[in-house]
Amino acid sequence: MGIREIIDWSNLITPGSISGTIASDFYEYYDPSGNYMWACDVDIGQQMLSVDAYGNPTTTTVLTNVPVPSNNWELLYAQQGQAVTLEFQNGRWVITGLSKTTQGLGHIIFLTFSDDVATVVRDDWYGYITRPLTFGELGSLADGGFGTLPFGCQGRFTKSGVLVEII
Repeated sequence: MGIREIIDWSNLITPGSISGTIASDFYEYYDPSGNYMWACDVDIGQQMLSVDAYGNPTTTTVLTNVPVPSNNWELLYAQQGQAVTLEFQNGRWVITGLSKTTQGLGHIIFLTFSDDVATVVRDDWYGYITRPLTFGELGSLADGGFGTLPFGCQGRFTKSGVLVEII
């Protein structure tokens, strides 16, 4: 194994930090080592290989049971949709603080310049919005009406409001 393969392998094992948005309310989580901690679900906006609670590999865009450090006062008032930074520590992703940027909805404006005058050619949106489903959406999306989907259920929407998936 050459030095290049070793560096690539170490980057896969310790990917550093990523950013995402909080996709659920904070809840108390009982981890496998027997400790209670605060946790939440984080939408990272990209497909990622992760491991579920039973040790099975899965591909997901929403990381579940992400621990929140209790001594980080920056996260005290964080809510759903807030951009956060995650780091890989002790074999799992941990929220380390708030983020200024995140992978989510973006707006691109195409301009043309002629004689010191800028003209907007077109604009385009990319990415998704994650938000809780409204009462109307909860009642109309499920076959059985209200009660089939739990209150607080999250959905991923395009900019125009089209539901892509239920998280």
